[in-house]
Amino acid sequence: GDSDQFAGPLVGFVVIVINEDNTDVRVTPTQKVVTFFGTNTMITAGDTRRNRRARMGDVFTFAADSGDLTGTRVTADKPITFFTGHECGFVPAENTACDILLEQIPPTETWGFQFVLTPLTTRESSGFKFLASQDGTSVTISCNDADGDNVISESLSLNAGGSDFKIYPKTYWCFIESNRPILVVTISLGYTFDEPITESNLADPFMFMIPPLGQLSNDYTLVFSQSDAVGSFNYDAVNFVPQINFIVPAADLTEES
Repeated sequence: GDSDQFAGPLVGFVVIVINEDNTDVRVTPTQKVVTFFGTNTMITAGDTRRNRRARMGDVFTFAADSGDLTGTRVTADKPITFFTGHECGFVPAENTACDILLEQIPPTETWGFQFVLTPLTTRESSGFKFLASQDGTSVTISCNDADGDNVISESLSLNAGGSDFKIYPKTYWCFIESNRPILVVTISLGYTFDEPITESNLADPFMFMIPPLGQLSNDYTLVFSQSDAVGSFNYDAVNFVPQINFIVPAADLTEES
């Protein structure tokens, strides 16, 4: 996200894990970063730095001087693992509370063209981020309400590394289509964004990627964490309940569905 969307004293970060010896990796950050990447400890925004002989098991961390690092470009001549996020993002900036945002980002060749946005259960609104991998990316957004009426028809124009952030209410279901590959992320908003604030909609920010329609499956294994007391904070006291969103083609729905 942009710095005005993820405000606070903590910062965005990028982590690169090297999987093979003699990996040639390059990084071009969108913000000034502090790092231990070869011999460089500071990289300015837009400046490309390179490590030609990274070794298997090397881990390189880049911490933004301010804001976050959306749009940072990382390339390598061998497979790498790439994580990004924010230490404790407020989303939107003026809303409590902050929490860590973290995802492993897939390579751009696996990004997609069509997506369905679904609201987060119990939340009044949800945030969505759209990130382009190529110049000249045109994204169309079409949202229907619970009655099936079209309520939003808009478009985005993005270049490589460009992004946009949208907030839609829980009653909107949106279809996204792009002429070039994009990455789409759902972001839970700080709980004070919801009105009225109730026990059922208390939630801190988190994010997860939305798979393109062409990569959806009909077979999933779900893993849930058990609530437990950690230190002085009792998770059971805030009633953490797992939630699942299903996306099913209308033609496949039956009365039993």
